[in-house]
Amino acid sequence: MSFGNLSLFFIWWYKEETVTLKTVVLYLLKSVIHIFSIPYLLQTLFAPWKRDAMRGVNLSLQEQVSVLFENLISRFMGFIVRIGTIIFGLLTFIFTCLISVFIVVGWYILPFLTVGLFIYGIYLLI
Repeated sequence: MSFGNLSLFFIWWYKEETVTLKTVVLYLLKSVIHIFSIPYLLQTLFAPWKRDAMRGVNLSLQEQVSVLFENLISRFMGFIVRIGTIIFGLLTFIFTCLISVFIVVGWYILPFLTVGLFIYGIYLLI
């Protein structure tokens, strides 16, 4: 392998494929946000669970209090489920960010690590 081919490899690895790696990492992070629907869950944080809200017309006071109580419970359940999903989604996003950082750092180190391990292996054979 000539030094021209070696320089072409490093140009390919660090210039062209780094752009591809950046695209893949950004797509992965956007996918996590999309899968957990975090922006939508924040918009509907206090909405009733499964849109389960009751309406009453011409009800007695006791029935109105019952409807109000059931609507509050439905909103509370929706809040709890959405907060749990948002927290889990954010933890997954942070974990994905950390893994992505390790992958990018590994991407930059891998060619040098390969050469270093090859030289170390020859050193152990001698």
